[in-house]
Amino acid sequence: MLPEQAREVKSLLIQKGITQKRVAEIAGVQTSVVSSVINGRFRSYKVETVITDLVGYKFPPFERVPRSLAANS
Repeated sequence: MLPEQAREVKSLLIQKGITQKRVAEIAGVQTSVVSSVINGRFRSYKVETVITDLVGYKFPPFERVPRSLAANS
């Protein structure tokens, strides 16, 4: 979906010698979740925060959802 985002994040991970598996271990999620976040298929605050902390990539800000529309309300 976001090839530019995917290319940039993957490039930064490679430059730092960090694998998607390592990001998954730190975030406590499956590797497929990390891949989906990097490729823009869905978002995870936890995974995006780990990637930002490790390589400095800034993801777009999250949109606030009204409580009446939130899944956990």
